Amino acid sequence: MRSKLQQFVYDERGTAAVEVGLIAAGICVALITLAGQTNGDVKLVFERLADFLRSLNLHSMT
Repeated sequence: MRSKLQQFVYDERGTAAVEVGLIAAGICVALITLAGQTNGDVKLVFERLADFLRSLNLHSMT
């Protein structure tokens, strides 16, 4: 029983997957935080882009 417990404690398989998961979670938290802070700016950029695309009047080209 003791040798099984020692194997479990010293087994490092899956450690890399856990580390990658934690890094991915940290990046997601950072992106969500940044998206929340720049919400108005992003909306303004898309509104200006939509206005620009409307000004091109692409529908008349078809």
